[in-house]
Amino acid sequence: MKHELKVNRLKIFHGPVNIGGIGGYLASYQREQGHDAQFIVWGKNKFFFNHDVVVFDGPSKVRLRNLITRVRCALVWAWRFDVFNFYFGATLLPYSLDLPLLRLMGKRIVMTYCGSDVRLINVERERNPFWQSIESDLIGTMDDVKFDRKKKLMMMFQGFFCHKILAPRDLFEPVSRYVRNNKIVSDVWVHNLSFTANTTKSDLTKNISLNAGSTNRLPRLFHAPSSAVVKGTKYFREAVLMLKEEGLEFDYVEVMDTGHSQAILELQKSDVVLDQLLLGSFGSLSVEGMFYGKPVVCYLIDSVKCQHYKDCPIVNANLDTLKIRMKELILDATLRKSLGESGQSFVRKHFDYVTINEKMLSLYQN
Repeated sequence: MKHELKVNRLKIFHGPVNIGGIGGYLASYQREQGHDAQFIVWGKNKFFFNHDVVVFDGPSKVRLRNLITRVRCALVWAWRFDVFNFYFGATLLPYSLDLPLLRLMGKRIVMTYCGSDVRLINVERERNPFWQSIESDLIGTMDDVKFDRKKKLMMMFQGFFCHKILAPRDLFEPVSRYVRNNKIVSDVWVHNLSFTANTTKSDLTKNISLNAGSTNRLPRLFHAPSSAVVKGTKYFREAVLMLKEEGLEFDYVEVMDTGHSQAILELQKSDVVLDQLLLGSFGSLSVEGMFYGKPVVCYLIDSVKCQHYKDCPIVNANLDTLKIRMKELILDATLRKSLGESGQSFVRKHFDYVTINEKMLSLYQN
């Protein structure tokens, strides 16, 4: 049944970058409700292909030509769309110079921050005792401390012109220091919608049983890092070796540089999901693991968990406690089953496909 529209049909722009397919999932739902929603990106994402239009088919050496194209697109889209949902701090023009124009034209602007775009190293140093383990490896990436000043200026500028800014969970703290808190939305978790790509939209309302790994002869531990350094893969490997040296029998499967669908198939066959040990927050792998009834091991910053998701059943492990937590899960099938059921309940509560999409439509309409 289609959503009963309280306003006229909206023309909604999503883009101009594809982060985890978020814009595509939102646009698809909004079209089903009768809105004209388009997910338009400058370039393709190598893992998610749910965009509607891609502007640049590949990298161009002519920067001026690209800039002219962006300006032309910005002018056309500014007239065409009523609502603009941007992602990862990216807007239509460099330095977000399109935002004042869009506000003058009466457009509704929502920014969805996603991670490294607003992660501030001084904040991580304050709240995450394990950040120092990866900081040197992040030099030259967007998580290099040299980009902190640029991020702060971006948040202040975008915070002034955007109507609402999505910054849930661990993103709330850095953003709240530079954006008025009444503009920040922290309870709409759009960032993990990618797991719906491999399920039906009604599955989240069911008490589904997809724990195929329960029939494994030996407990099967699964790890699929998007970045081995950032996710702390070497520490998982070390813990696996130590536990095997102690005589524990289990299988360890590590998947890297593969498609999302293939990774999900491997996850479904496993008993325990190992997410990350250094960032202090959970991502899509944790959500997918809980959805399929798997206990998840992940390092969570206590202050963030207490403020934003006290009921999260993820097994909170750090570099000091990892081996102990893994051993408990390997030896205790009853604990695995209990945590798996709690994880499914958590996902149904916080990641319902329709609820998230309806909340987003409310942000556009208010």
